[in-house]
Amino acid sequence: MLQATLLAQRGQRQAELALNRQTQLMAVVAHELRNPLMTLCTTATLLPRVAADKIARLLEIIERQTGRMSRVIGDLLDVSRVNAGKLRLEFGDVDIADVVEDSLVTCRHAMARHTQTLRLELPSPPGSIRGDAVRLTQILSNLLGNASKYTPAGGEIALVVQRMPDAMVFTVEDNGIGISPRALLEVFDPFVQEQHAVKFNGVGLGLGLAVVRELAEAHGGSVEASSAGLGQGSRFVLRIPIRDGRRWTEAS
Repeated sequence: MLQATLLAQRGQRQAELALNRQTQLMAVVAHELRNPLMTLCTTATLLPRVAADKIARLLEIIERQTGRMSRVIGDLLDVSRVNAGKLRLEFGDVDIADVVEDSLVTCRHAMARHTQTLRLELPSPPGSIRGDAVRLTQILSNLLGNASKYTPAGGEIALVVQRMPDAMVFTVEDNGIGISPRALLEVFDPFVQEQHAVKFNGVGLGLGLAVVRELAEAHGGSVEASSAGLGQGSRFVLRIPIRDGRRWTEAS
């Protein structure tokens, strides 16, 4: 009888924790979508009133905020597809230089706003690899965006690409706020954010790196994170084998 009571109490506590996590997640999602939406509404209101030479700037804001909303929704959908086993990769010959250039498109504005310096090193020639070009671009965009997000103004971010005998290795390194040893253990877990990161950049969904890990593994590859500690920057190493990756069978 006592054991049954204890089990019931444990089940109730677990249900309460799950409900709390769901409530917190909904609040974070609402926050992540509300902020860019409010910016869009304000910008749209200003468009008819501003001088012609200011319109380009407002359109740039609209593009940036819609991109932010799209990435939030995309990350949520990707996690859902992975959990359901419904994420599909389209494999083909992927030009490394094109993937790197495309991944930088979404990050250059943020780096420029924070006066961050980018150091880029590519093999000569960069060559190609078998993979999903869109998803490989997404992986690098997430890693570079994460580095920019947690690197102070004036900091440096490096992307180094190396071709090894059996894999293409992408290293993204920064001199930002770093990661604590404890946080490194769960840095790729979904919906997890270190308090140090929240204080620096605000609350987020904590999905970008989770998506990176899933997409890397879907290519038959891996991603690892390292940091000397808080304030010591971070380093992410992505390895994609030079062969076909694992295919996900069903599209969403």
